[in-house]
Amino acid sequence: MDTHSEGKKLSENEIKEAFSKYDADGSLDLDQFELSSAISNLFNPQPSTTQIMSRMKKVPKDETSRPNHLTLNQFNHLVREIDWEASDSFDFDEDVFELTLAKEKLGFRVKSVEKLGLIVVSKIVDSDLNGVLSPDDVLIAINGAPLGFITDHKVLRKKVKGLKRPVKVTFSRNHEHTLQNNTLSMSFDAGTFTGNTSISYSSLSLTG
Repeated sequence: MDTHSEGKKLSENEIKEAFSKYDADGSLDLDQFELSSAISNLFNPQPSTTQIMSRMKKVPKDETSRPNHLTLNQFNHLVREIDWEASDSFDFDEDVFELTLAKEKLGFRVKSVEKLGLIVVSKIVDSDLNGVLSPDDVLIAINGAPLGFITDHKVLRKKVKGLKRPVKVTFSRNHEHTLQNNTLSMSFDAGTFTGNTSISYSSLSLTG
């Protein structure tokens, strides 16, 4: 299916209904972490993480939108004007990986690194994640949407708790000494990621 053409054929009501379905708090803007589900409500299959990341760069700015949120106009632009079947403009670096988590609770705990504005894994709770996830791995995206202005792990936890499962979480592999020496340089510019690594877990026992 040509999603670009199909998007242009959708009525204003169809787009608004998909937007409103995932505007859980009725704030008239859409949490970026819900974008993948909202797009899937209109097109199949569900967009990949790289698709979400690259297409978020094409969203026109709207001074009325809250950080990490999309207005109806911005969502309308994504649906009508952007080709979701076009080839991705980038792939993941070998140090970037993704977990698809289907259980209600997380199998790891996180903490904020205030001086770097990052949220990192602090402890592995679920033994099934041993060898897959490590302390100090950096969270960079939820459901394909970069964390952006979210640097407080408590805010992130609240947002993730309200998301429908499964949830895709993208991490960057980093080591403790890197964080301690304040040499980590993270960029959410899609153009910085190359290579391709993706790990999917759908039956983990998650807590946290």
